[in-house]
Amino acid sequence: MGFYRYLLVIWSVITILTVVNASVNIALRKATNQSSIYRRLGSSKAVDGCASTYMNSYCCILTAAGQTEAWWQVDLQTQSVIDTVDITYRDQDTLRRLAGYEMYLSNKIDWTSGNRCYKDTTADLAFMSPIQYVTCKGVARYLTIYTDRRLKAKPWYSDYAILELCEVQVFGCQVGKYGNGNCDKDCSLGNICHPASGTCDDCAAGYYTVDGSCIPCPVNCEGNTCDSINGDCSAGCMTGFSGIWCRCPVSCKDASCSTGQCTECYDGYYGQACTPCPSGCSTDTCDKTSGQCVQCDDGLHGRFCRQPCPANCKHNVCTKDNGHCIECDAGFYGSFCRQPCSVNCNNVCNKDNGLCIDCNDGYYGPACTPCPSGCSTNTCDKTSGHCFHCNDGYYGPACTPCPNGCSTKTCDKTSGHCFHCNDGYYGPACTPCPSGCSTNTCDKTSGHCVQCDTGFYGSFCRKPCSVNCKNNVCNKDNGLCIECDDGLHGSVCRQPCPANCKHNVCTKDHGHCKECDIGFYGNCNLPCPVHCKNNVCNKDNGQCTVVIVMDKDAAVGVGVGSGVVVLALVVVIIALVRRLTDISSSRTANELNIDQDDNNEDIATHNQEQSIVQISDTETANVDRKT
Repeated sequence: MGFYRYLLVIWSVITILTVVNASVNIALRKATNQSSIYRRLGSSKAVDGCASTYMNSYCCILTAAGQTEAWWQVDLQTQSVIDTVDITYRDQDTLRRLAGYEMYLSNKIDWTSGNRCYKDTTADLAFMSPIQYVTCKGVARYLTIYTDRRLKAKPWYSDYAILELCEVQVFGCQVGKYGNGNCDKDCSLGNICHPASGTCDDCAAGYYTVDGSCIPCPVNCEGNTCDSINGDCSAGCMTGFSGIWCRCPVSCKDASCSTGQCTECYDGYYGQACTPCPSGCSTDTCDKTSGQCVQCDDGLHGRFCRQPCPANCKHNVCTKDNGHCIECDAGFYGSFCRQPCSVNCNNVCNKDNGLCIDCNDGYYGPACTPCPSGCSTNTCDKTSGHCFHCNDGYYGPACTPCPNGCSTKTCDKTSGHCFHCNDGYYGPACTPCPSGCSTNTCDKTSGHCVQCDTGFYGSFCRKPCSVNCKNNVCNKDNGLCIECDDGLHGSVCRQPCPANCKHNVCTKDHGHCKECDIGFYGNCNLPCPVHCKNNVCNKDNGQCTVVIVMDKDAAVGVGVGSGVVVLALVVVIIALVRRLTDISSSRTANELNIDQDDNNEDIATHNQEQSIVQISDTETANVDRKT
């Protein structure tokens, strides 16, 4: 092969290389970077070998919140041939953040100048998986994972760009190397080849291309000569073999190979060239068309049985399609058996939900909750949590603390009833005395207050005294005011004093003015005679304290008039005495009617006094006519 053809081969391998499988994680513990950091969950955690999908394991990276773009990058430190990338993402209901991610390959830190090798187009959140197997073929030094939320492509995507990568594995080899698991072999042609098989797109003499890899010409080709593109034995077959690849006797059931291609392979082979099934296939059997394994050997899963089962799968057995563990080792649960059982489980919990199957002593229930604090010796029924015995100061199946009001904090361990109550409490549960009890003292049996705080009355001192009671004081039993505020009277001090009471003061029970304003007498609703000096007269009888001096005729008239007034006052006094006697005999124990009686009394008195005034006026008129 000439020099220029050699260069052409190198260029074509770099630009159109298609890789089937790479088995070396070339990203492990390499240098990393990310667009932002939340707390201390930095970029290196995605290549540290820890694949736990829970954030509290501190195995995952996390970019800052509130961003519209986020990226994470690994530096492979040298140009490498990349085949596939496996992503383990946080598995705590955050996959909407991963959705729509992109993957770029570049030879510079500025990944935007590189090529995008993959973009997630999952249609619905239900189909998102925390384990992503991505084919990302190319030659590069840097691999970048990027998410963009400047414009949400789908409504179920997260609002902001956040990456939560728990582990990123990049499978391939550095340029010029290949090998199954170690990349310790040199490529046979040029400087670039498939990282697992070492094959190429364009091959040297004695080799041909299969899925982008250079493999030797079929062993039975005459002179080891074959077409470099399709492997046809161009010079014919060695004696005893036939077909375009001269391989029929090796793995093809069709001994004649009349069509030049194998129509059916023996078990353990697949495809038109009867390629061996992947090494992880159980009993070396696979689909004879696609090469996908029917079942995997223990410890492996995936279509081609190349992925290891999670570490805590019991007996290292997991399902072929998704890698879920059939059972978990003791102490773990979850689909991938990565979540530890509660520390209080007796090292055994339900695989699906982590609920404890058995608890350590001192704990109960599916979550192995601690026994109630009042349980004697800290032991309880492991199903119900009911205590077998209670410590002093506790009662009931859950050993509830005795009521606060129990004397010495002790009570009946079955009912919780106190043996004795502290001061300020009453009843079997030592309920606090009503808040209105004076000095917080009540009867320890009934709870009735001995005395009420100012402003309250009743057995439990819950009813407020009338707002018009003087100093807010009323009778504890019936709520009647002891005294009224100035200007009011009646049993609950709701009736106003008569208008002309001096200083607006009247008696509580009847509303009688204690003194009258100047110019009035009686119940302060009768005006003093016009001839009283300074309009001052006796409150009880209306006689002038000082009489204005008049001429003889006027004096005679006044004398006659005075006599009439005296006579009228006598009549009024007799009427009042009788009225008071009637009122006293008709009052009942019903205090709610007291105010109405007082009103009736005031009306009757007022009517009588009006009659007296009318009589006095009539008498005065008669005296005037006689004069």
